[in-house]
Amino acid sequence: MGCQQSTGVGGSAAKRSKESDDALRGTTLVMPPKSVNRPQSADSWKSSSLKKSSFKLQPIPPRKVPSSGNLGAGSELVKPNPKAPRRLKSSLKSRSMKAGDEGGTSKTKRTVVFVLGGPGCGKGTQCEKIVKDFGFLHLSAGDLLREEVKKGTPVGLNCDKLMKEGKLVPVEVTLGLIEKAMTASGKSRFLIDGFPRAIDQAKAFEAKICRPDKVLFLECPKEVMEQRLLKRGESSGRSDDNQATIIKRFETFQKESMPVIGFYDGVDKNIVAKVSSVPPPNQVYEVVVSVLRNIPGLEVKA
Repeated sequence: MGCQQSTGVGGSAAKRSKESDDALRGTTLVMPPKSVNRPQSADSWKSSSLKKSSFKLQPIPPRKVPSSGNLGAGSELVKPNPKAPRRLKSSLKSRSMKAGDEGGTSKTKRTVVFVLGGPGCGKGTQCEKIVKDFGFLHLSAGDLLREEVKKGTPVGLNCDKLMKEGKLVPVEVTLGLIEKAMTASGKSRFLIDGFPRAIDQAKAFEAKICRPDKVLFLECPKEVMEQRLLKRGESSGRSDDNQATIIKRFETFQKESMPVIGFYDGVDKNIVAKVSSVPPPNQVYEVVVSVLRNIPGLEVKA
């Protein structure tokens, strides 16, 4: 019984094979054309590809450039010059430099002279003469602060309190007022008196604005300065021209401002010029003029 089942299976398979053969007899087999590429090895493929892809650079054809006037009329043929130097990088560099100059990134050369000395040494008197003869813009740190006090701003009120106590105003306040005045003036020569009064102010000015060309230090004994201040207080109306405040101002000057002279001496001994302000103002000024004439490019105003 088992053998009959096996014979039946074999007969079915033979029948299907016969039907498949009959179907193929009526079918036309399509063979690939002989020109179809056969797979190649990597080396042979590279070699054949390089041979087929070889080419020559063709010269750039002349281009027409229209002359002025009607487009197309009177055109000339301009041939490219293969030897012409490339100027792209240099032209870009020059453009960026010009843009920087026009944009104001390069600062105008400023001439800055600091006039330092104790309270009552005669800074204001000498500054008036310097401005007249040399064309400087005079900026007084004290005057700028007092102007702020008059405006009644919060900053001004705080400055007024500190000045009455004989103390120094914060460097960022004083420096901000000076820088604002310098920028607004449009000038290039500045005579700044009463600043810097501390080493941190000197460093801040140099970092934010520039290094001074000269530091004019007016030397004067304490007794002489005190007499001048008391006499000035009779008519000046300044709140800091009184005996108690004068004493505090002297103490502050000795403690905070005198080290500034030593600081600049350490930076450059040619920056500091010490002039006695005890003689009459005109005699003092003669010495001051000789000092200022040593600044390169600085001449007496005609």
